[in-house]
Amino acid sequence: MKKTDCTVKTLKKSLKVLDCFIDNKGEPLGITDIATELKLNKSNVHDILYTFEQMGYLEKDPATSKYVLSFKMLEFGYAVNQHLGYARCMYDILQELSHAVNQIVYFSVPRGTELLFLYSVYPHIEQHDFPYRSVSGEKCPLYCSSMGKAMLAFSPPELMEKMKSVEFEPRSPYTITNYEDLEKDIEKVRERGYALDLGESKYETGAVGVPIFDSRNVLVGAISICGALATIRSNHKEYSEKLKEAAFKIRIRI
Repeated sequence: MKKTDCTVKTLKKSLKVLDCFIDNKGEPLGITDIATELKLNKSNVHDILYTFEQMGYLEKDPATSKYVLSFKMLEFGYAVNQHLGYARCMYDILQELSHAVNQIVYFSVPRGTELLFLYSVYPHIEQHDFPYRSVSGEKCPLYCSSMGKAMLAFSPPELMEKMKSVEFEPRSPYTITNYEDLEKDIEKVRERGYALDLGESKYETGAVGVPIFDSRNVLVGAISICGALATIRSNHKEYSEKLKEAAFKIRIRI
């Protein structure tokens, strides 16, 4: 029994080492970096990193002796997407929407008190008012994004209850920084049926978001149109209607 417990603890440490690369946005990390962050013995971290390298999950830069996630990790992402089947159900709908409004369209799913970006769809017209940047695989707090607030507004009350223990980190001068203000904003989202991010997540950037439900009326995530703040302010009502139409089409498929 003790041996089993020890083995499980070792596996837990190993997975925490992999988590470090996610938490640090994929930046190269050395043994000291990880040992300091996780408060682990350097020799222990070395053995874990070496094992992951031998198994093909990490790659080591000979010049810096730092490690990065390998392309093998993308295979896991591909397998997850295939399992979920969301791409087959909605990608063409999101692409059509992106082209119609000439803005970037995102799809995300809830992950605790954060959201996880799964898809980024870009318009085919090169002249647009918002720079391209893929955020697939990144996370964002629910309280400062249109998709996050859309999910909070239409999820079971337990999710909103979890937000009481969240530390509200200001990302711009417009970020909601306390639960009471978030609660008021979420009530507005329920009333109008869509959520707004007016420079809350990133200064001078805005977004309109709506929830996505499946055919059983279970919330699976949210979609948004994202662009320059001025554009979102001027067009949010039109964009919200187009988002709701897209959400309805997706709902029929999943």
